[in-house]
Amino acid sequence: MYKIITMFKNIIFLILAFLLLFTNVNSEILNRIEISGNQRISDETIKVFADIKINENYDQNRINNIVKDLYETDFFEDVKINFSENILKIVVVENSIIQSLNITSVKNKDIIKTLKENISLQEKSSFVKNKVKRDEITIQNILKSNGYYFSEIVTKVKQNDNNTVDLTFDVNLGEKAYIYNIKFIGDKKIKDR
Repeated sequence: MYKIITMFKNIIFLILAFLLLFTNVNSEILNRIEISGNQRISDETIKVFADIKINENYDQNRINNIVKDLYETDFFEDVKINFSENILKIVVVENSIIQSLNITSVKNKDIIKTLKENISLQEKSSFVKNKVKRDEITIQNILKSNGYYFSEIVTKVKQNDNNTVDLTFDVNLGEKAYIYNIKFIGDKKIKDR
């Protein structure tokens, strides 16, 4: 029994030593950063968002965190990173900026104001394609709470020459729903009136 416990401890020690050796082998010290593809966002801003510092150890996990941090800013459509020979190369494609945001076919100014306040895409912010569907759902939910249960939304995105877009939510409200009658079922003591 003692031999089995000793052998088990030795195996665990060897696995831990191997893991420590393996993680140190795959990390390098960062000596230089090369950033390309950015037009509006400065190199320094990208370094701050990604928390990149010269003369620090970088392994694959830390590189993955850089990619995740840059995507979370919503400034970039694509981020590619290559780290070799102590040089970190970052290639980005910036998201377009929303130049104008329009909600058409809705006459009620209070509803338009509520819609614009509650959607995530705003004028002068980054245009993130996957937020469009989320905003369509938000618009439909707000319209339903105002009685427009059969509304339809068509989103139009016009790409401009200067890396901006014009975003239009074309809303067909449909008929407004009203409650004309409420019926109670099962309780004979309370009248519908």
